[in-house]
Amino acid sequence: ARDQEGLGAVLGLEPEDAAHLVRQAERLLFDMSGADLSAAAETGLRVANLDRVRWSPDTIWPPGWKQWVRENSVELQPGVWEVRPGTSSADTSAPALA
Repeated sequence: ARDQEGLGAVLGLEPEDAAHLVRQAERLLFDMSGADLSAAAETGLRVANLDRVRWSPDTIWPPGWKQWVRENSVELQPGVWEVRPGTSSADTSAPALA
């Protein structure tokens, strides 16, 4: 809420408009539902970058990642999971992507 208030003030937005903007930005940054991430290793993506990533059964993970992602996620609603914040940066047993 505090970030939304600051953003709203900077952009001259009403609080509800700032909240909507923040939700949309978070969706763009974190929603990987149905995405093909199988080539993520080539981009240098590391497990520390997965905090708060949302995914669905249609999301395609790099080899060796699917089980780790499932074990370190919580279901937000039917068919949508999120990698628990803090899990990836603290887990040294997580697979590396690069």
